[in-house]
Amino acid sequence: MFIIIPPGNLGVMYRTLRGGTDTRNTYDEGLHIIPPWDTLTLYDVRLQQQTIDFRVLSDEGLSLGIQVVVRFRPHEGMLGHLQKDIGTGYFERLIKPEIESHVRRVFGRRPAHELYATVREVLQEFGQITVPGRIEKTDLGIVSLAYVQIQDVKLTIIELPKIVENAIVEKYQQEQLMLDGK
Repeated sequence: MFIIIPPGNLGVMYRTLRGGTDTRNTYDEGLHIIPPWDTLTLYDVRLQQQTIDFRVLSDEGLSLGIQVVVRFRPHEGMLGHLQKDIGTGYFERLIKPEIESHVRRVFGRRPAHELYATVREVLQEFGQITVPGRIEKTDLGIVSLAYVQIQDVKLTIIELPKIVENAIVEKYQQEQLMLDGK
């Protein structure tokens, strides 16, 4: 069979008669000839972006609407293991649950009314996301090799309950009235 790997993609071979998934080699862009009983799975290795919308609970139990944008790419050296261990749906199975869990921890430690005051701290904590990897024994001991690289996580929307929004607006209005009165 003739397979064309388009630009920005790499292929991972599954060899039906010779040991299953080839975890050592990947196939570059271009034309490849493979036996009809083997399968070549394509992975986009360019920088990708996904938006995740979900709800989290603040420290006091208020429901907040959150939207984050995640930029990621698979580790090229781990594509064979990614194919064997997780598959092509790795965003839904690996990245999205980790992002949601991390965001829930960050927001769950803060009351909703403090989010705007501590936004810098919140954004710094967003950069500390780790994605599970493959555990392997090496000469250096046991190491974890990440399947994907998360380049960036951006918080794009925080939807506060109306009661909190009104309280924040009222607080700022009171501060402005006090400043004008001086």
